[in-house]
Amino acid sequence: MPWRDYAAQLQDKGFGRGTIISFDSPYADISVNLRRFMPETTVWSTKRPYVMASPPTISDGRLVVWNDTHEPRVLDSLRQTAVPRLGIPLAPDVPVGRLEGTLVWSDQPATVIGYALVSPGQGDCP
Repeated sequence: MPWRDYAAQLQDKGFGRGTIISFDSPYADISVNLRRFMPETTVWSTKRPYVMASPPTISDGRLVVWNDTHEPRVLDSLRQTAVPRLGIPLAPDVPVGRLEGTLVWSDQPATVIGYALVSPGQGDCP
């Protein structure tokens, strides 16, 4: 998976520090793989809801991620239900997008990662 490329795409969008809230599927551990290339983040995952590193002292907000290839309806759900570690549903004006790339060592498309960038001050986001 092109985790380095995904991290670079997110940094280009303005996220490099803060908390990654990951709706992981059996197909990918998104948050921990992104954190490898974004060391100033902390992660929280639906796969391991009771494990979370200390929050960063400086934050660009919260990043909500999901596997958009296998779970494309997650965004609709996040707009209707309170997001863990955020306390509110995603607002309609929250920037959302997709991270796309090719698999390492091939030219095949990689899993598409959906994301939402939550600014500081929204919900429980410091």
